[in-house]
Amino acid sequence: MYWSIHAMQLAHELGLVLMYREAAEALCYSAKQLTNHVDFPGVIDELYKTCGQHPDFPDNLARIARTIAKNCLINRRLQDQLKPVMLKHPQLALDAMEATLDALTETRKDLIEAEDEISDIRAQGYRADDCWAEAERERDRERERDRERREGEAIRDGSFEFKIIQGSKKRSRSSSHGTEQYAEPGGKI
Repeated sequence: MYWSIHAMQLAHELGLVLMYREAAEALCYSAKQLTNHVDFPGVIDELYKTCGQHPDFPDNLARIARTIAKNCLINRRLQDQLKPVMLKHPQLALDAMEATLDALTETRKDLIEAEDEISDIRAQGYRADDCWAEAERERDRERERDRERREGEAIRDGSFEFKIIQGSKKRSRSSSHGTEQYAEPGGKI
């Protein structure tokens, strides 16, 4: 991750926009995979210290703030590790807060869409019990079709296992010659 930061810094100094974007992409991917790494807060500190003032920074590295916001909601230890970095770089705290608010807005939209779908279903005359009952009947029909298909395939194949399961074929007892190999040792133990 440090190499991506240094590549971004070098690309910025040399004016290589595409290299900056590629390094930012690599850094975002690494940050997503390595949030639990012991050096993650140090990398974020280095990132905001060296590249935080770049004009393309918010556009190219907003995913890191989303990754931090997502993982901080789940992982208290990460919150504690990033707290000093957020106090040192208020822009990081602001970016994480904006990412959290964006995620909440998206979740709210999804919730509203789900509520609309439910009210449409109710308006069509379905009750919740009817929907669940219909879904259960469909699952039962699907299970029955699968069972019939498996039985049909097994009958066609004349498979030994199917005959055993159906009871039309009995397993024979093991022959006694196998037990003769393991005769009891004589003498006392």
